[in-house]
Amino acid sequence: MVGVVAEEPLWIAGAYHTAVLRVDETGIEGAAATGLIARGIAYRQLPTVEVRVDRPFLLLVTHQRTGAVAFVARVREP
Repeated sequence: MVGVVAEEPLWIAGAYHTAVLRVDETGIEGAAATGLIARGIAYRQLPTVEVRVDRPFLLLVTHQRTGAVAFVARVREP
């Protein structure tokens, strides 16, 4: 794994993934690769917000324009 240290904030401009799985009489062979393109951005520091979790909850992260759900999490016992 290669790490990158950036002086300015970055955003992911592109993500690419490919995977191959080969199955034959001798066995199974698989490989995968992922690449990201990061670009610098300008941003404003947001104020710190305290979040108190004292009961079960459901979290959905959605795409702002389309409303498509990108991530779902459920916390049963905080």
